[in-house]
Amino acid sequence: MISKNQISFVHSLADKKFRLKYNCFVAEGNKIAVEILNSNWAIEQVFATNDFVEKNIFKFDKNKITIVSKSEIERLSQLSTPTDAIVVAKIPPKNIPDFNLQNWSLALDNIQDPGNLGSIIRTADWFGISQVFLSLECADVFNPKTIQATMGSFLRVKTISIDLEELLNQNKFAQICAAVMNGQNIFTTKIEKSGLMILGNEGKGVSKNLLEKINLPITILGKGNAESLNVGVAAGIICSIISAK
Repeated sequence: MISKNQISFVHSLADKKFRLKYNCFVAEGNKIAVEILNSNWAIEQVFATNDFVEKNIFKFDKNKITIVSKSEIERLSQLSTPTDAIVVAKIPPKNIPDFNLQNWSLALDNIQDPGNLGSIIRTADWFGISQVFLSLECADVFNPKTIQATMGSFLRVKTISIDLEELLNQNKFAQICAAVMNGQNIFTTKIEKSGLMILGNEGKGVSKNLLEKINLPITILGKGNAESLNVGVAAGIICSIISAK
């Protein structure tokens, strides 16, 4: 039997200030839950149906699982269609990571939509891009909508929140590209084997201060009349090209 305090706690993690206060985030969904529970990620608490627990084998301590009914999952969940498991996990400490400059990385400039952010992280994972830099204005990686959209890829892709201008000032990338409206055709332009690809805000594009530091503006040429591509779709096309180098 879950308590009102447990429900309140799980619901509070939809708000960034409470994620920071408790140093926890929530992940919903059977597939994501299984991936987290079989990883080395620090787990705070798991709420799952008996059917889910019986069907899956986990590496972590099962004493942290609270068996709940479908109706209790519905009370805990913030999804329109709740699944069988909700994981409350720890947000890792913000240690200064070692940057990998030998392969392609993405840099996301002020991406506001959590769904777009999660989709881009999932896309990066699919194409083997293991490092994504996030500007300090980006949506929160641990927003439940972001976590949901990654479908577990946040476990494999290193996301680093950082001042992107400072990143460019302090590190030497083989090539610094940015997706813009009037750049060179990415399908015919010479792309190096490593570098940094910058994707900008859904409405405003890449910030002017970052554009001043790039050495290759690129564009995905279209044939129709749409004003622009969704940033998640653009990321998929770009990642498919740079990962093939």
